[in-house]
Amino acid sequence: MIAGGSVLISKEFNIMSFPVSPYDNMANVWKGVNDRLDSQLHEMLRDIVCRHESELVEGFCNAVLNNPASAVFLSQGRADVGLELHKWINSIFYVSLDKNYIEAINFQRGVGELFARLGTPLHVVMEGVCVVLSRLHEILLLTSPAAGVDVFSCVMEGVSQAVQVICLAYDDFRIDNSRAEDLCRLFVISKDSGVEKERQKSALLSWENKLIYDVLLGAPVASISFLSKSDFGIWFLHKGVLCFDGVREVDEILFQFGRLDSVVSEAIGRGDLGTGFLLDVRDGCSVIRFLLDSMFDQVISLEFGRDVLTRLLNRRYLQSVMLRELNYLRRNESSLSVLTIDIDSFKFINDSYGHAVGDEVIKRVATLVSESVRGGDYVFRLGGEEFLVVLVEASEIPARRVAEKICRRVQKEIISINDGRSISVTVSIGVAEYDGHPDYTRLLKASDAALYVAKSNGRNQVVVSSSLHVN
Repeated sequence: MIAGGSVLISKEFNIMSFPVSPYDNMANVWKGVNDRLDSQLHEMLRDIVCRHESELVEGFCNAVLNNPASAVFLSQGRADVGLELHKWINSIFYVSLDKNYIEAINFQRGVGELFARLGTPLHVVMEGVCVVLSRLHEILLLTSPAAGVDVFSCVMEGVSQAVQVICLAYDDFRIDNSRAEDLCRLFVISKDSGVEKERQKSALLSWENKLIYDVLLGAPVASISFLSKSDFGIWFLHKGVLCFDGVREVDEILFQFGRLDSVVSEAIGRGDLGTGFLLDVRDGCSVIRFLLDSMFDQVISLEFGRDVLTRLLNRRYLQSVMLRELNYLRRNESSLSVLTIDIDSFKFINDSYGHAVGDEVIKRVATLVSESVRGGDYVFRLGGEEFLVVLVEASEIPARRVAEKICRRVQKEIISINDGRSISVTVSIGVAEYDGHPDYTRLLKASDAALYVAKSNGRNQVVVSSSLHVN
């Protein structure tokens, strides 16, 4: 069976099975094509590819990275992509000898998903493939002119089968991600829209009032903050634009953000924070409040897709959020960190007190985590007793402070259970800051690794990923 695919029909036992997936069919077609070709051609091709493998991979990478449409996605991950391409070339030209077509198909799927996850346009990937084919053709004409045509036919058959799988996996990934974005948007909107509207209007008013008080009381200019860096600004730029994607008022609010930040910057530069400046800020905030009312009035509150127990985002939305946030980072000079949180000794809690108490512990920890982060951050329940927090516009140091705050809050929390008894729990947390690598899964693995060390070192503590690389 191919991972994620369907079970093949067993002719020996004449057992009915699930429908055959496109990937199953591709494995069978690939095998059929190679079986028709001379085995000596396959061996000759394998030897040629083995001698020129690094050159072919370098040509692919150069073609992709020299294309402006993909350079921004792959420049940080060139080494990792190059390693995957070495494996990719081997998987195409060695499969005719080891006959493991299912493994080869699964690898091609992984390559397609990797490029989709990195955001590399598919036509750019195909440009790299064309470079590999062109160079192989040149090599064959020089090294084996007599058999060149036949061997190149073998090349084309293998590469065409691999490319078909890559394209299908790429499209599947993008379609799934598009669906996830729609579901994520529905989820964020579905949280009580009336409460969320008032919360964000209050956050906007808090920024406005603080700015006015700071000006009237003669506070240092350095204490005056920009709207885009306020709690309301962070919520709107990261969640608001996602919730209300396509709504006309979004662009108008973004215009007001830029205008008000410019007004503040220019007033500070002139040293003129007088009445005209304050009136300008008040008018801008009034416009934004009006637009917020209009946007939320268009929302129908839905109960959709939440984690049943905690009402948090679940794992299905993680890909959509991470891809969107990394795209935001590429366009803006910003930072992002993740926290991976695990409730310590949770199996002991379940075994000792029962699953009802375990569920109450999960809900309480979920509440404490949610209350410890900002409105623009994302909190996921990954499953079981594990949570993940995406801290937007947060580097390692503030992310660690948030993690330590969560640790302290959970440790101090007393959870009442049956018969008048109570228990307390602790959590271990791994912290990792985004390092510019285009594949967000590396960030998650770094946070997981830090969590593992926190658990191994005695639990109830925070470990930062960067500390693991210090010799």
